[in-house]
Amino acid sequence: MMTLADSHRGRHRPGNQAVVQGCGFLLLLAIVSMAGLYFFLINELRQTTHYPGATLISNRSFYTPRFTFWHQEYATSDSPTKIGRWYQAASGLQVVANPPLFIGRECQLWHRLDRQFVLEHELGVMICHGPRGRQIFVTRSLVLR
Repeated sequence: MMTLADSHRGRHRPGNQAVVQGCGFLLLLAIVSMAGLYFFLINELRQTTHYPGATLISNRSFYTPRFTFWHQEYATSDSPTKIGRWYQAASGLQVVANPPLFIGRECQLWHRLDRQFVLEHELGVMICHGPRGRQIFVTRSLVLR
């Protein structure tokens, strides 16, 4: 007859411990890989909004497990039409508004919102004519719903 002590002996065999450690290592590897892929994709998304030849003025980011937000500001001497066409071709943006004045400047606002499964990706670009050329304000967010 098998006692309670006999039934627990099989659970602590050295082979079982190796299996548990192996599974733990694989789980850790999967988590690290997912985090690496997440930050790689975020960097790729960030690079796709850098207008060629523009000078980066500021770059701010905010990350949480479910929400990522970043904002960049660029300066260039190119025309708003050329800039808008590049963003339209590179990111599929459409003009939302052409407000006559925004903080004393003429600006164009471009926008795109994508929803796929549990992810929501929003991209907004504002192109303004300033005293030293054009300023490009790029705002992106990635939300896990």
